Amino acid sequence: MMKSAVSFSKTWMRENVRRYWIVPVLGFMGYFLSSILPVLLCYQRFDIVSSYASISISNQNPAIIGIDCILAVLTAVCVFSYLHNSASVTMIHSFPSGRNQLFDTSVLSGFFMLLIPVAANGILMMSLSGARTDISDTVQASELFSSLRCLEWTAETMIIIFFVYALSVLAGVLAGNRTIHTLLALFLNGLPFVLVIIIRMTESMFLYGHSGDILADWTLKLSPVSYMALKGTGSVPSGLQYELLYLPAAAAVLIIARLVYRKVKLEREERACVFPLVADIICILLTFICAVPSASFMMVVLTSGAHINNSFRIRYLILFVIFSAVYYLISRAIADGITHVLNRSTLKKFGIYAVIAAVFLCFTVFDLSGYGTRTPETSDVAAVEITSDLVSDVTGYAPLRLTGRAAVNKTIALQKELIDSREVNDADADWSTDITITYRLKNGTAMHRTYSCMYSKDHPESFRALQTLFAAPEVIEKITGRVSKFQSRASNVSLSLDEAALQIRRSDWNRLFSAYRKDLRSISGSILKALMENSNLYFLNVEQGNNESTIYLPVQKSDRNTMKFLQSRGYLKELKTLNSESDK
Repeated sequence: MMKSAVSFSKTWMRENVRRYWIVPVLGFMGYFLSSILPVLLCYQRFDIVSSYASISISNQNPAIIGIDCILAVLTAVCVFSYLHNSASVTMIHSFPSGRNQLFDTSVLSGFFMLLIPVAANGILMMSLSGARTDISDTVQASELFSSLRCLEWTAETMIIIFFVYALSVLAGVLAGNRTIHTLLALFLNGLPFVLVIIIRMTESMFLYGHSGDILADWTLKLSPVSYMALKGTGSVPSGLQYELLYLPAAAAVLIIARLVYRKVKLEREERACVFPLVADIICILLTFICAVPSASFMMVVLTSGAHINNSFRIRYLILFVIFSAVYYLISRAIADGITHVLNRSTLKKFGIYAVIAAVFLCFTVFDLSGYGTRTPETSDVAAVEITSDLVSDVTGYAPLRLTGRAAVNKTIALQKELIDSREVNDADADWSTDITITYRLKNGTAMHRTYSCMYSKDHPESFRALQTLFAAPEVIEKITGRVSKFQSRASNVSLSLDEAALQIRRSDWNRLFSAYRKDLRSISGSILKALMENSNLYFLNVEQGNNESTIYLPVQKSDRNTMKFLQSRGYLKELKTLNSESDK
């Protein structure tokens, strides 16, 4: 007869529920206060809380997500608290129940106590569908709190809790006391994001042209906590198929925790960590996580505004080594439970950390890979995409995609000039613009770089390269094509000066946009400098059809054809009159 893969003890489960019943009660109160009560208080004026209710039912409410995480960690700490007391752990493991049964029952009892408040709150949410409002354009409570939406909320909340709970259980098996259990649970759940933030921060600081976001898109998918919170923003893909992937991941963590639990040596309980190897890994990670931002912060404080050169890097390295030594000794003292940690064993383990840190520093701080100076060959580039604050208004904030060989060559020339004049671009300047270059290579990969191009009278080389790029025929055609597209989709056009705005007659649209495109084709360095200075006097406000968006096209005194047309039609005089009246 086959044995069940999961063993279970009703007595142990009842004991856990009897001892820790307050946890699900507190969890329910938290959910009730953050999701149910606000709607009940505005039951007859649902329009007041409709936005808040929509965020809550979509699992994007930070308060509810916080309750999910706290409840999961607290429950895991409670049901495995017997492990962290030498007397109780010896007594409980002397029972006829085997380790597998103890572990399975503890996990299941905790999951049961987590399910109760979530399910109860989900049922109560259904009763909120009767909330009313007299505002016609407000989303109705009957839609937000339908049975299906409430079931989705319950399922998604349990996915978040189950994932955090699984990692917290693993932390409890590895930890030797409740305090370390709690800290380790928070550490394991936040570890991927903290590591990515620290690595990205260092790359942005030392790798010239680095364009990665602080949190790359893929890191947002590592945990359902971030996934659920951001799924409505477009930062992550949405769909039940993605959410369900966290369930086998959490189950795998629990299987690992179960296997580790069987190997726990009871005499090691009440230490910070019951497995020496795991303690070594945690000490290395903790030291790295603390040393990198500490060294970076000190460099910012001590050398504010300094150019990042070899001298800067050496000073950073010295600070990094000092902080690493201090943090490693502290973490080692906590892990070993002793104060005398200066010994040969500690030095050997710190040597392992030093090797790992050295590899990291070589490829970030000292850029041995040549990231900051790398440019592609023209023959390897299929297309290049340009995004710049300089022309973002004219392009509708969409990147310019260039495929011509001449435009690609000029883009690479600009990048090389920006690299060569890095010290100028890092210095303070009156005029500057950010530019992001994305090379779409023929091998299917992409190369991203972001620079700040500043205008300097003493070093105008990079600005000239920028001017040459934006004066390229393909760039001009792309920009004027965008303007033509905006015109074709326009539902209303107005001219604004400061706070005043004047409608442009539809009969004048064709001639106005024709003059504007003609000015764009004769783009010059003076126009680019004026755009850098943000000294635009006027804006053409082009409202797109169906209330999609409004495009703001800058108009300057140097736009000779556009200004001449506006002057001849009397728009400039009338707008100045309106503007002077509004100032009174």
